[in-house]
Amino acid sequence: MAAEVLAVFVWWLLAVLAGWLAWPLCAKLLGTLPDMGYTASKAFSLLLTGFLVFTLGSFGFLRVTAGSVLVAAGAVAAAGLVSSGSHQQQLSAWAKINWRVVLASELIFFGAFVLMAALRSLNPEIVATEKPMELAFLSSIMRHQTLPAPDPWLAGYGISYYYFGYIIIGLMAATSGVTVGIAFNLALALVFALAAAASAGLIYNLVAIDHTPDAAGQPNQQQLPMKVWIGPVLLAPVLLLVVGNLNGLLELLHQGGVGSAAFWSWLNIKWLSEPVVAGAGWMPTRYLWWWQASRVIRDLNLSGAPIDLEPIDEFPFFSFLLGDLHPHVLGLPFLLLAVSAALALYLHARQQSLHKFAVAVPTALLAVVLGGLAFMNAWDFPLALALASMACVIGLAASGQTNYAIWQRSGVLILTTIVLCIIFFLPFYTGFRSQAGGIIPNPIFVTRLSQFTVMFGVLLVPAGLWLLWESTGVNLNWRAALWAGPGALAALVGLCALLTVVAMRTGQLAATSAYSTLLGDVPAAEMWNAILRRRFIESPWTNWLLAGMLAAAGGVAFGSPRRAGNSVPFVAMLLAAGAALTLIPDFVYLRDTFGMRLNTIFKFYYQAWLLWALVAAYAVSRMERVQSTVGRLAFGAVTTVVITGGLVYPALAVWTKTEGLQGTTVINQQRTATLDGLAYMRTANPDEADAHAWLRAQLPASGAIAEAVGGSYTEFGRVSAHTGLPTVLGWPGHELQWRGGFTEAGNREEQVRALYSSRTWEDAQQILSAHDIRYVYVGSLERNIFPAAGLQKFDLHMRPAFSNNSVTIYERIN
Repeated sequence: MAAEVLAVFVWWLLAVLAGWLAWPLCAKLLGTLPDMGYTASKAFSLLLTGFLVFTLGSFGFLRVTAGSVLVAAGAVAAAGLVSSGSHQQQLSAWAKINWRVVLASELIFFGAFVLMAALRSLNPEIVATEKPMELAFLSSIMRHQTLPAPDPWLAGYGISYYYFGYIIIGLMAATSGVTVGIAFNLALALVFALAAAASAGLIYNLVAIDHTPDAAGQPNQQQLPMKVWIGPVLLAPVLLLVVGNLNGLLELLHQGGVGSAAFWSWLNIKWLSEPVVAGAGWMPTRYLWWWQASRVIRDLNLSGAPIDLEPIDEFPFFSFLLGDLHPHVLGLPFLLLAVSAALALYLHARQQSLHKFAVAVPTALLAVVLGGLAFMNAWDFPLALALASMACVIGLAASGQTNYAIWQRSGVLILTTIVLCIIFFLPFYTGFRSQAGGIIPNPIFVTRLSQFTVMFGVLLVPAGLWLLWESTGVNLNWRAALWAGPGALAALVGLCALLTVVAMRTGQLAATSAYSTLLGDVPAAEMWNAILRRRFIESPWTNWLLAGMLAAAGGVAFGSPRRAGNSVPFVAMLLAAGAALTLIPDFVYLRDTFGMRLNTIFKFYYQAWLLWALVAAYAVSRMERVQSTVGRLAFGAVTTVVITGGLVYPALAVWTKTEGLQGTTVINQQRTATLDGLAYMRTANPDEADAHAWLRAQLPASGAIAEAVGGSYTEFGRVSAHTGLPTVLGWPGHELQWRGGFTEAGNREEQVRALYSSRTWEDAQQILSAHDIRYVYVGSLERNIFPAAGLQKFDLHMRPAFSNNSVTIYERIN
């Protein structure tokens, strides 16, 4: 454990040093912000270092090694020193004056990193859900060190997924020298800490901008009293990363027998709709009860029956508790970095200094940040680009600028950035395939307001109260309000109706999996009446709420404020963006292999949580300006109640998930705290643990490994995932998702079956040669699936390179 504690310290130190080295260059992009980009510099440094290693590595100049990190980090530091020039003195002077901001940022980062590392040590296992896939990517990158990275589950191909985050984690692992099992959990702690520091920094910037009148010039030239910003700055990471939705509170009440059967039936959240058991205590005891928080949205067909593919509504704390190192989690701090860049653009536009920003270095850096998101988590790129574009528009509108040339310059800046985003990450796009296949209309599935409130109530209560109060202090722009609210809702209704009619006439709707569950028991002739009844009578409230939020936010963003608050238009834009993200899936969603809206809701709701968490934290600082004592107390009381309700979930879920803080990893019949996500294998399956350790120690120049092929979310693909050796085929369903079809995978599953089952060596030899298979893995899983007669040929024609009680690894001798 001492070595793991040292690894925690090393990762923390590497991130801090990286941030310091990159701060001068980060200030070129974010220098107009009150913190001069300091709080976002760590995420910026890791992103830029990863970009340089990936770009140069794609042409064979660098690898995923510690040496490459030194080269890239040195280049970032040198570029910052050269480009900043006399700006260095300004940075130093700012740090001396604002040392409290620096200290608070570092303490937040350190505290968040240590706390999440401790939580992960009590629940570190890399097993189930998407974790084997994520482990496979990281193992492949750390093993091969080449870029583009080989696909561990499709030998002979590169990864066709947005895997930039795993490259960055691989670089951290290579520099610190930790194993893949430890790197996996340290990565979760690092992302958590980076997001905590970045969100806190964003709120500091927004509050500081509010306390800087336009006539005072740059906001970073002012020193802000600590009492003004410390509260909302500390609250921001809590709202973003720690609180859960209100399902935890509902679980507590349901377990305690509170509420009538009619209430729980009306709420209609899966499992909670079961009869209340009185006298069973307050602590939820149902198996995997904490999982329910990510499934509070329930889609019903026209008969009112739940569909099988229920929407996913994760939020950040659930992701970190689950330990899912997926792109939507890895992208959190970098999406916050993009929001910071949008805020910088807003200030430039407001001060009419976009011409100063639109020079080679800042535009290129902006392109790296936005383009990196497409490679990190493709869902985040459109949002980040929209925020950057709207920030320019809102900033210019706030400045009262009517000069067409200024508006044109803003458009050129965004278009240039888009082009550079593509050019900079061209090696990624050349090998990337996607399952996305256009837009599908959603005429029936509507998120009920009760379930929407359970999901977002913790954030929407303070954010909504702030919006209502802010609307009274602004000469609302009614034209913008109409376009943003009723206009957006009408556009989505029209688009959904048009696409539905087209799909019905062309027969596309009947071909989707949604159609089979659409009608239920409702006759086809009554379909439209049932849809209209649901849309306009039974469940229109969420749509109306979101349209109202869009209208109010649009009116505020483009209105003329009567009270001080230069950040208000920008924050209103963030609130409107969250409203749009949650409104869209009620009318259209992205076509994928699921055929339902579950993935669109998943990604859009996750982004909305981030945006609304920022708005809610900012709202606390703004509502302190309410002149009415009763109003301030009422806001504080209501906000405290809902946040407390949101804290019920993490408190109870951590206790359950970590076995009462004892830890879930059992070694030598004792529960042990460890960051090694593969340590559980020593007890669960020691033979396979030894075999995987042996394979990780082998470094063949080329060659794949053969193992049994099976379904997703199973133990199949375990050898390649644990070792990074490419296998013939891992999880077939995932390869279908990543590539949008089975063209590349072909008949590999049948070939693997033939390789193990055939008694003829000649048949096996052809398959071994076709896929350049060096090792054939025969463990308990393979012995249970394939006939012993087929496995005997390996003893006769291949060398047993490793063997123990239940595992034999055969090596092909050529």
